[in-house]
Amino acid sequence: MTDTRLPYHVAAGLVEALENRRQFPQLIRAGYRQAGWQVVEPGSPVGCSLGFQGRDWHADSFLARKGAVVEAALLNAKRPGFGAFSRLRAVLENKRYRLRLVEPTAAFRDGLDRQGYVATVVGDTFETRRTIYHRQDDRGVE
Repeated sequence: MTDTRLPYHVAAGLVEALENRRQFPQLIRAGYRQAGWQVVEPGSPVGCSLGFQGRDWHADSFLARKGAVVEAALLNAKRPGFGAFSRLRAVLENKRYRLRLVEPTAAFRDGLDRQGYVATVVGDTFETRRTIYHRQDDRGVE
């Protein structure tokens, strides 16, 4: 029989995140920084150079960049459905970045499916498992 209980540190972290929902974006950012990623804020000089404009994205949004990979773990468009993601993707692809979307919402996944994105599940444990959407021809998912 498989033990489905969460390790204490994971359960405690989830409880804390739920109690402090406004801190959730900061916790995700901290995790990326700790893993060696550069966190990119919308409207920052680096963000603007990547097409991540402050006029398109709420302040809780961010990208994480490491080498030629850009992960979007939290995107919150000010006007969903009005091209913010398409503009961002176009700049990133033009600059030869591999864009990966981490655990997108159901509505966003539907659009990604229509645009030729595929899902890859990475990670071996509850703590490390993530679903990453990427272009079908992008084999760069680790």
